[in-house]
Amino acid sequence: MVSSFTARGIALAGLLAAMCNGCVRFGVAVIGGDAAIDSAPADSAPADSPVASDVDAPDGGEPDASALDADGGEPDARLPDAPEADLPDVAAADAPSLDAPARCVQNDDCADPGRPLCNVSTGRCVGCLSSPDTCPLRRYCDPSTETCQDGCLDDRDCAPVGGGDAGSRPRRCDPVRHTCGECFVDADCPPGVACAGGTCVAGAGATVISGATLINTARAAVSGSAGSTTLWLGETVGAFPVGARVLIHQTQSRAGDAGRYELRRVVAAEPGSLTLEAALSRGYTTDSSAGARAQAVLVQEYTDLYVSVSGSLSAPEWNGRHGGILAVDVAGDAVIEGRITMDGRGFRGSSHACGAGLYRCQSGVAGESPTGVGSAGRPANGGGGGGGGAGADCGAGGGGAYGGVGASGAEGDCEAETDGGVCAAGCPNPGGVGGGAYGGADLSEEMQLGSAGGEGGGDEDGETPGGGGNGGGIVWLRAGRAAEVHGAITAAGSEGLDGNQRGCGMGDGCGMGGGGGGSGGAVRLAAATRVTLGADRVRSPGGGGGVCSCGSIDRPERRAPGGSGGVGRVGVASPRVEGTTAPAYDPR
Repeated sequence: MVSSFTARGIALAGLLAAMCNGCVRFGVAVIGGDAAIDSAPADSAPADSPVASDVDAPDGGEPDASALDADGGEPDARLPDAPEADLPDVAAADAPSLDAPARCVQNDDCADPGRPLCNVSTGRCVGCLSSPDTCPLRRYCDPSTETCQDGCLDDRDCAPVGGGDAGSRPRRCDPVRHTCGECFVDADCPPGVACAGGTCVAGAGATVISGATLINTARAAVSGSAGSTTLWLGETVGAFPVGARVLIHQTQSRAGDAGRYELRRVVAAEPGSLTLEAALSRGYTTDSSAGARAQAVLVQEYTDLYVSVSGSLSAPEWNGRHGGILAVDVAGDAVIEGRITMDGRGFRGSSHACGAGLYRCQSGVAGESPTGVGSAGRPANGGGGGGGGAGADCGAGGGGAYGGVGASGAEGDCEAETDGGVCAAGCPNPGGVGGGAYGGADLSEEMQLGSAGGEGGGDEDGETPGGGGNGGGIVWLRAGRAAEVHGAITAAGSEGLDGNQRGCGMGDGCGMGGGGGGSGGAVRLAAATRVTLGADRVRSPGGGGGVCSCGSIDRPERRAPGGSGGVGRVGVASPRVEGTTAPAYDPR
């Protein structure tokens, strides 16, 4: 018979095993459970338990009749009932769920492409982190969803209001609403301009330029003597009303006085003449036989000027008698968010159109300059680039000059089978000579138009060579308070044109030379308090040269480009100047 101690121990062990089924997997060992029983050796027994030989049992195996109940039931152990053991409740609340996601400790633990980052503070895989923000440009990390959303995080996410070379005032980011705007408070805008609905708006009394606007259209060829208040008018476009301000400029001269200028008020206007409020300090001459051409331009005056991002100002180009000058006088503030441009409006490059007939076996025409129009030939015309060499093949025009010299045109080549090239100026065919620099750096009393590049040389079987690029014009702007440039002010030279071999339907082969680029013009800015320039937003670069028709048709190794134009000049005068120009400005 099994002792009561042993029976109760086995029963208790079984109960514990049933109540804590699977505890071993969580590191909880149950003493006396199934594992303990199964692991005990078959022939082992507790040291204080009776062994089989200690149990009394009849040898025959039948139970003693006295041990049976009177009704024939099971034998009575005749032992007092043992009290039930108070067993502790087994709680599984602290055990982790088998379905719970694993905590991450590094990004490598995150396999979901939509949530590739580990937030180590929460152990969650997320789409982005907000500190520091891991989202790409123009998106931000939403901390509530930990995903990237469209919108700005800071000012770097906000594209400029305008585009291209004009640039613009940068937009700002509202970090609460994650939206971009030109401004949020008045301090974000230039002086005299208020912030309204996220946009800088000119104040009352300011002139707003919101589209392409041509100014300084009233102009005339003039002559006048130093010390005189009379200005004689030649060819005139538009009217000069009493009280208007005019800029008088000696545009061309062989006497070396080209570029000088001054401003005067008109006190009387008669047919053929103007009476000025003060006498001229210099003489001005228009005499085509002497190559002298002076002009007067009606200055555009404003109380305050605001050129919006979509706005631009320009003036008529030089036509050989007048034009090429943009002149603006502002009593208060001048704010340029858009563009002021006189690109390619200076001295003119020569070119031959299809309607004028074929231009073959001739040198290109030199570019126009302060000394006058050029003639056919390789020498420079003062600042104007020389023409490309005649004949086969690829005589390139020279670049125009002003503040910097123009580059000479590249050498062409000559075909061996034509014994040095048909009607060739040389072997290799020479390019035109680049123009020479002229004028002074101080633009307070002298400023010039940029000179043109030389025309390419004509070959023996093409149609027309590439024309020379025009020079840049003049920009003159004065402000009674501040001038700010957030867009662009430019007086760039134009690019030379490519040689034209077959565009008119009459040419063959290849070899028409490319034209030289025009030089940059002049930009003069003055303000009583300060000038804000930005980074090279004020520029007067030269234009590049065109290429030989062989290079543009089927012979890329024979491009033989025309010479590039030289840079122009920039002058900035103010007690406080912030920013840079290209080329660097003269402070007078």
